[in-house]
Amino acid sequence: MGKIKHGQYWDVSWNPLKVKGGGFHCTKCSPGCLHCWAETLNIRFYNGKPYDNRKVEYVLDAKVLGQPMRRRIPTTYFVCDLCDLFHEAVPITHFWPDKPLGFIDKVMCEVIGWCPEHTFLILTKRPQGALEYFRKFYAGLKEFHKGQEVKPLPQLHLGVSVSTQDEDWKIAELLKIQAAFRWLSIEPILGKIDILSYPKIDNYQATAFSHYGSPDWYKPKYDGLNWVVIGAESIGGNAGRECKLEWVRDVVRQCDAASVPIHIKQIHLWQVKGVSKLFETANQAKLHCGECKVKRVLIKDVTKFPKDLRRQEYLKPIENKSKENKLTKEEWDGSPSDLTRRYTAQWGLPKGF
Repeated sequence: MGKIKHGQYWDVSWNPLKVKGGGFHCTKCSPGCLHCWAETLNIRFYNGKPYDNRKVEYVLDAKVLGQPMRRRIPTTYFVCDLCDLFHEAVPITHFWPDKPLGFIDKVMCEVIGWCPEHTFLILTKRPQGALEYFRKFYAGLKEFHKGQEVKPLPQLHLGVSVSTQDEDWKIAELLKIQAAFRWLSIEPILGKIDILSYPKIDNYQATAFSHYGSPDWYKPKYDGLNWVVIGAESIGGNAGRECKLEWVRDVVRQCDAASVPIHIKQIHLWQVKGVSKLFETANQAKLHCGECKVKRVLIKDVTKFPKDLRRQEYLKPIENKSKENKLTKEEWDGSPSDLTRRYTAQWGLPKGF
């Protein structure tokens, strides 16, 4: 998006991946996609088309792609929040040794790798695509460095989105990916989710990972989840499908047990018409007023949450503030040719590679 858009835990929405002809697209692939807010925005403000199963051609907007390069203030970017960077229709090609850059390579190597002072949040519902990409990506880096391991970038925060227990396999896929920071988004939460059942947050290598062997690209020091975001469903600013507080409390308990920070974005409470007081359940609201009509409401104000759920733990700022590898505005004029083959020294790749 051209204009800066702020969220609870990010500063700027960054969407360089678009469809040919304008606008955005994604395919609904999980129960949480039913009332997709990104689809609503796309219909209202962009190409007016729903997120259905039609075939589309993705393109990279070169001007939008370079936005983080021109921003000097340390910023948290939400990458492709109006689509999915690892959608099946997004071409996955790699630059080893002389292939043209793929879309994801351009995002990773031409921008994210050049901006150590920023934080880049990537959230996907398709961790299997992310796993395929990063396996080949780090294998290529290892080959380039003649067998030497390359560390993941600390500014790249890779996450997966789940809404039900049936999607817990996505957590396992995420934990297979070599990453410096992994996070889990449970939004919208549509039922009880036992994160600790499979795989375990605090003992993953000894449990779930044992079923897959121990490939050389996997390093235990990159293990585990670093952050969990949870939120109730909203439809046009109103409460969507029910979010029971017992589900939220259960996730909080699991995160506390594993010492994983949690950010509760929004919840559902109950309200009696004409009464400002909020209740945790419909039964509590009905007991207050008898036969009065009650309704479920979406609450975003953390001060109105029950005291034990006032948990909005944010990401820590990136420690590496170096601008040594950044292009200046004068060095980058917005054309793709100016970015081609410019790789970050953080991954040990020379500019002329």
